[in-house]
Amino acid sequence: MAYQQPFVISTVILDPGADETYALAKVPSGMSLTVTAVQFAVQGGFTANDTNYIKLYIYDGGAAGTGTTVIGQYLGIATAGSGNITDLVPFAATVTMVQLDAGDVLIFLYDEGGTVAPTSITVTVMGFWGYPAS
Repeated sequence: MAYQQPFVISTVILDPGADETYALAKVPSGMSLTVTAVQFAVQGGFTANDTNYIKLYIYDGGAAGTGTTVIGQYLGIATAGSGNITDLVPFAATVTMVQLDAGDVLIFLYDEGGTVAPTSITVTVMGFWGYPAS
């Protein structure tokens, strides 16, 4: 029988640049990480349009941290997105892939367009570690 332990990581990214990538965690050897939920909160709300927007992604970066498998995303853009961002009000991302393997890196990608300039972004990832049976 395998074992599971809750996993929560919450980090604040201060004054993110226009397009930045951040490593949040690396899955230890012999374990897995199942992501069940992702939330974001942005300090500095704005009205999204096709010029001024943010796109927030959580990726399975693979062992090298360069993978692009989307785990969770929120698109704060008018066309084909979720729309406006309210200052410091947490919102859930759509979770589309759920498990990272041993050695994989959990990545946060911030993509900004136009003159959007949040003071900070809080990224929270929830799930559980998987341990093999002993």
